[in-house]
Amino acid sequence: MSSPSDEFTDKAAHLADTASDKAKDFADKASDKISDVVDDASDKAEKVADAVSSATGDAVKQVKKTFADARGNEVFDDPAGFLRRQLRDRPGVVVAVAAVLAFAIGVSAGKNSAGK
Repeated sequence: MSSPSDEFTDKAAHLADTASDKAKDFADKASDKISDVVDDASDKAEKVADAVSSATGDAVKQVKKTFADARGNEVFDDPAGFLRRQLRDRPGVVVAVAAVLAFAIGVSAGKNSAGK
């Protein structure tokens, strides 16, 4: 016959084993879910990066075309007029170029402040 303390010890050990098993199962499921979320986020980030790269490439091509169309002199002779005409004729390109420049300046400033 077992004593009450032995029964208590056996029950406590059984509860500890059960809790440990459930904790391991929970951790495995959480790890799988986290892995799935990270994979999804990585895929979405890659798609966004591709879209931004494509849009930036298109904006650069348009700017090159704009400068080629300007025949060089107009840009240097009347830069304010040139920019006004570009804003009027191609606002999307001007906004895209400004956004790319702002992003580049922000990244550069972030690298400079992080290095201190």
